[in-house]
Amino acid sequence: MADPTEGASSSRGLAKNRKRTKKARYAALSRQGNVSQGYGKGARSSTCEPPVGYDVLEYERDQVMTTPGKHKVHGRAASENVLRERGFNLSFVSESSSSDSEDDQPSPLANLESTPDTTNKESHHQIGASRDSWKMMARSVFIAFGESVGFLVDQVNDKRTCSTEGCNGILVPSSVQRVGLGGNMRVEFQCSGCVGGGVNFDSSTFVREGKRQLLGHSVALSFILNGQTYEKYSQTLCLGLGIPVFSEDTYTGILKKAYPHIHAVLNRQIQRARMDMKEMDPSKVGSWKRAVTSGDGVYHTRGYHSKNMSVLLVDYKENGLLAAVHLCMRGKDITTQDIPLFPGTSKAAEGYGFELIWEELKNDGIKVEVHWQDGDSTSSKSFTEYFPDGKVMYCGGHVGRAHGKQLEKMAACKKFTLGYQQKHSKYKGLDKLVCHCMGKKHKPTCGCLSPKCIKQMKINHFAALVQSGTDHELYAKRMRVLGEYHSKNIHSWKDGQCDFHSDKRCTCKKCTPLDVQCEGKPYSTSHPLTCPMHSMAYKIEVEERAAKSRDVIHPDMGRGHSNYPEARNNVLIRYRSKSISLNRLAYCTWTDIGLLQGNMTWCYKKYGGQYHWVTEVYTAMELPIPEGVVETAKKRNEVRMQRLEVMKTEKAKDRRIALKVARAMAQEERKRWNKGRRVQHTYGDEEAGDGNEDAGDGNEETDGEGMEETGDNETDVDIESESSSSGSDSGSSDGEDDEADNLLSETAMPSKIRKRATVVSITRKTCVCGGSDHMRRSSKKCPQYKPRQQKESNLSKA
Repeated sequence: MADPTEGASSSRGLAKNRKRTKKARYAALSRQGNVSQGYGKGARSSTCEPPVGYDVLEYERDQVMTTPGKHKVHGRAASENVLRERGFNLSFVSESSSSDSEDDQPSPLANLESTPDTTNKESHHQIGASRDSWKMMARSVFIAFGESVGFLVDQVNDKRTCSTEGCNGILVPSSVQRVGLGGNMRVEFQCSGCVGGGVNFDSSTFVREGKRQLLGHSVALSFILNGQTYEKYSQTLCLGLGIPVFSEDTYTGILKKAYPHIHAVLNRQIQRARMDMKEMDPSKVGSWKRAVTSGDGVYHTRGYHSKNMSVLLVDYKENGLLAAVHLCMRGKDITTQDIPLFPGTSKAAEGYGFELIWEELKNDGIKVEVHWQDGDSTSSKSFTEYFPDGKVMYCGGHVGRAHGKQLEKMAACKKFTLGYQQKHSKYKGLDKLVCHCMGKKHKPTCGCLSPKCIKQMKINHFAALVQSGTDHELYAKRMRVLGEYHSKNIHSWKDGQCDFHSDKRCTCKKCTPLDVQCEGKPYSTSHPLTCPMHSMAYKIEVEERAAKSRDVIHPDMGRGHSNYPEARNNVLIRYRSKSISLNRLAYCTWTDIGLLQGNMTWCYKKYGGQYHWVTEVYTAMELPIPEGVVETAKKRNEVRMQRLEVMKTEKAKDRRIALKVARAMAQEERKRWNKGRRVQHTYGDEEAGDGNEDAGDGNEETDGEGMEETGDNETDVDIESESSSSGSDSGSSDGEDDEADNLLSETAMPSKIRKRATVVSITRKTCVCGGSDHMRRSSKKCPQYKPRQQKESNLSKA
């Protein structure tokens, strides 16, 4: 049974509440507020990370969010509505405070982006709420117009209000600074309604200690690492895009700061290559005690007047850079003062550079057994001075090129000069030998040294190198056979026969050159020598090559090359132009950069595909590595190595040979087009196709020393490109010559048209009168000189 007093008291309480005073009502509201805010009993729970500028306090029963304007919003629902109205797509997750394990768990919103989304306000994807979430974009470099910052501020003004109490102003730009920031921009925004509340926009981080803009220095460094001078840096950014750039002094200062770090990276790679050789078994060829090296020198600008020059030494077995010396004739900067200015001439620079290299390496304990190089005599003298027991070997490609040049010199002569006769005095009767085309022009089939004949002889020399393997005696024997018999279309004699081609040529174009199965036709030399003078000249030349066979064919390695250092020389021209003269600092910096890039194949094998020297330079310069640089470097390394592997395949080699043949055919087609013109524009008789006319009667003498093999500093050597030529007079060369002859025979001009053609000779050798001692009729030596003709006519009249 219920207590009647309880019901009575309850009714009296309700009546009393209905008659509460104002104070009682305020007290009730205060108690409700304390409950909602968690005052009293209960502890604060862990809260999710709020958006930047917002503070959230979680209580046992509810939460309170404080906006950047110091306004407090009570309740989760109200907080969600406020954030959603201001453009945030944030879904608040309630977290319980009853479990201690949950307090240690990271918030699921901590690593998500907290960027307002104005395109879809109804989206509820979770975004980051950390104050440091913007740092994930800190290293991103992008291009933007200045109005993009204005658009951002307009959106801020639409969604945010001034933090000053009661201020309804908006952010407006008060100052813009661009000059002297290296392409960066600083914008100051002030509130239009009050004094406070301003913000600043900086497109780059400014380091006060170093007084530098990080992004501006990174952009300038990027231009430097790509071999661009200040002119290109200013032209690209300032003239092309209107971006204010650093001054030339600032750019040079960055260059000075970058050089020591760039040189240090290169030096670490050099020391790593040396250490690898030292760790090898000393008895193994290629180790530090039995080193096999290859070296070459490269001039900055073409010609003997170059003021800068570098000498490189490479490990022939592993293609690792062992040493690099720069020789400069001018420069006053302090950064490279440890590199003394070179006091000698450019011609002696390569030999002197190798002296410095050999002295350093010999002090480090190296013993060089074989050194591959080109025909430069100064570098071989330096090697012999420091390693008398070592062996100097010559690149087969350079030997073949020198062979062709000597033949070209002899092709221009119609009798032996006195200096040549004295040099080769062991050959009797040279003074009596003259070209059978003396006093007339050469013809394609005259039997003298023609361009096509020389081309075939160069191919024969290379084929002899390839087929000789490691037997230098076989190479010498074949060279002598080429000069004594094969060049004269004699393929069988009393004591032997040509063993490098078959007895007949294929006519079905399906047989291999050394195994002709079809009926074929008797083998004959494509361009036989019948001229007694040129036959003797070729015989003497091949005899000199045969006498040096031990210097070309190594008993263990066979024919060698100097491609490794010269391939790096080809990379250097991409980072420093040969048409711009540089001082010591700029030359050393960009040459080291080119060497770093040229050493990437070796770095790929040693450090992996993710390595690139650019990242090391950025780190050493205390600059942030821009986002995407590492990934791009890795991708480029992989693509590059894949391309190199493809280039080594037989299919790629055949394609390169086919392209060479196609270029030769295209050149013949262009010559045919020139000959079909009524007015023919040529450079004299050299392109006429029927040989050269010897100036005078052949009595002009040249220096006999000019016939010696000289050093060749050209670097575009590719001795592997024609490795599929298997026969001396067989292969693609015959087909190329035949195709060219067919093109010329089928498209030759009719004789009547050829007689009417006017030939305009653009030459600097002779005058139109035929005299060789002057070039123009304005010369007083010319018989057609007008003042002289007028004077003679006046004398005749008198």
